[in-house]
Amino acid sequence: RCVKAIPSDAVAEIDGTYYKSIGAAINAATANTKTTITLVKDRTENITIGNTKNIVLDLNGYTLSNSGEKATVITNNGILEIKNGTITSNSQSGMINNNEGGVLTINSGTYRATGNKQVLYNNKGNATIGGSAYLESNINNRATVHNLNGGTVNIVGGTIVSKNGYAVYNDKGTLNIGTKDDEYVKTTPVIQGKTYGVIATSEFKMYDGIIKGRTEAVDDTSKIEEIEDDSIQRS
Repeated sequence: RCVKAIPSDAVAEIDGTYYKSIGAAINAATANTKTTITLVKDRTENITIGNTKNIVLDLNGYTLSNSGEKATVITNNGILEIKNGTITSNSQSGMINNNEGGVLTINSGTYRATGNKQVLYNNKGNATIGGSAYLESNINNRATVHNLNGGTVNIVGGTIVSKNGYAVYNDKGTLNIGTKDDEYVKTTPVIQGKTYGVIATSEFKMYDGIIKGRTEAVDDTSKIEEIEDDSIQRS
């Protein structure tokens, strides 16, 4: 059987067709059709998912990183699933912006932000974090996950860590931690901040998992609108 060689300048692949950038592969994806884009090497690039695109970005064990000090790695306005690899960013503009109309799913992979902004900025979008996903930031002035302006974040698994600040900030949005099923799972998701695990100016719901913070697990427990079991811990 003849195996097609991967071109030396190829970055991403769709169904056996290779592209020199992730952006070119996104542009080639048929509108409103779920398309898997698979990385074939590490890549430094900033990408935008348009509102007619439905993309599964399979990092395929490789690393995607930001290009430019003030550049967001991924801006999502469509449907996007990210899996199977690593994204790193030292950007001053964060790592992933999920905008109004954007539907984002992260169920695997490692996401590390070492700049002074967040991993996920969910601005009016809908985002789900679960599975084995690991999100970490080093900053002390932003949350690792920041939900705002009516956005919805569902944290159904995974681990979210802030090494110097707070892990999740629910700012005028909807936040659900775990799955409402009358069975509280105490091991996942894990939300851990150096100061607070969760800061909330809007109410949120907690159905599974554990929240940890050295100052407090939650800055204002009155914002917990609904809970299946009180297992919030402080460490």
